[in-house]
Amino acid sequence: MSKVAAAKDSQQTSLLDMLKMKMRQAREEAENAKDDADEAKRKFEEEHKKREE
Repeated sequence: MSKVAAAKDSQQTSLLDMLKMKMRQAREEAENAKDDADEAKRKFEEEHKKREE
């Protein structure tokens, strides 16, 4: 394999790795946001129940 082809192949690999890392980060951020939203909803419902009683 020529140096240019090898360099291009390694760039594609590193780009793929970078995209995978970004996707993993985005998934983790989405999961954290969902957890935060679920917790806020739970607190809201508890407060709502207390006020109804």
